[in-house]
Formats: sequence, C-alpha cells, structure tokens
Amino acid sequence: MENKALKKMNNNCELCGYNKEVYKYKNTWLCFICFDNNCEKPKEDFMKPEKTKTDFEKCPLDDFTQATIKDIQLEQTHIFKGFPGAEDKTCPAVRFVFEVEGMKFQHYSRWMKFNYGEKANLYVKFLSTLVEGAEPDMDFDLEALKGMKIKILWAEKNGFQFPETVRPQGKKVPMLKEIQVEDELAPDEDVPEHIKKEQSKDEEVPF
Repeated sequence: MENKALKKMNNNCELCGYNKEVYKYKNTWLCFICFDNNCEKPKEDFMKPEKTKTDFEKCPLDDFTQATIKDIQLEQTHIFKGFPGAEDKTCPAVRFVFEVEGMKFQHYSRWMKFNYGEKANLYVKFLSTLVEGAEPDMDFDLEALKGMKIKILWAEKNGFQFPETVRPQGKKVPMLKEIQVEDELAPDEDVPEHIKKEQSKDEEVPF
C-alpha cells in the first residue's frame, strides 16, 4: 500500500463509512480496503450519494409559544448515553409531544427519566410548574396533563430545540386526592325509610 504517511486514526472512510484508520488518496480519505481497491480510481468516479441536509421546523427562541400537550410517550427500556467513561443506563423514560400554535409539525421534549424525584428533569421542568401543589415523589397520573394548554420558551443546542421553560396558559392541573370515606353512620334523616323500618324491627326483638 502506498501513501501511508497520509494517515488518520478514527475517521470515517468517505467511500464505505468504515471508522478506524483512513488513508488519503487524491483528496479523498479511504479505509485500507477501499484504498487498495480504488487507488487508481479518480474521486469523481466513486459511486456515492450526495449528502443531504435535513431542515427541521424551528420555533422562535425569543418569546413563549402557545402549545398543547398532545401526547406523552413512554418507553420502558430507553437507553440514556453515559458520560465519557461511564456506562449507558437503561430505564423507563417519557417525552412530551406538543402541538405548537403556528407550526405545521409536532414538536417534542427531550427524553426524561420517568421519576418524580426532586432533581429529576420531569419534575423540575414540567410537574413543578404545571401541577397545583406538586411535591417530589407525589402520587400523580402523568396522563392528567394530556390536552393541557401551555406556553413554552424554547432553547437550542447542536441544531436541536427543546423546552427550556414551561408554564400553564391558565390554571394548573389539580393533584387529585383520594376521597375519604367516613366510618360513622349518617344522621337518621339521611337513612332511607325502608332501612329505618328494618332497624325498628331489630330493636323490638327481645334478647
């Protein structure tokens, strides 16, 4: 193999996409296999599709947008990439689907771990601002937020947008509490007449 001096490590071959070490041939970086097979082949003869760029619909970043929580997606085994040197983590995760006023397509939140911990993104960014009386690790059905009218302040990183701040358009969603059932009997006037008669008969029976 010739031209070994022009070598890079951990780069993609421009012909097959192989990622390891590549060699330069006429301004084209090739892996060792493509280099041997194509060293006499000019770059313009390579059979490669042109790179395409996807333009995503963008929301304005300088003000709140009006939106509706259209859906909440759940993945029981979502993979979160670990930091450099750390292992990936698999756990339940959710993300919100928004119908944004003035936008043609649906927009999404980031995937978030499905827990209501005090420092969890789901709690901090959504529950604490949208649920009345919210508290960490509360007993709350997330589906209660579906259909809620909200306003979103968007942020952008590496070309992707995500909700930075979320607020309700109107009142917050109430955190439903269990109905407490009283053990004591209701007053006599609330007891049906046929029940009163049966009680009277029982009282007349001698012991």
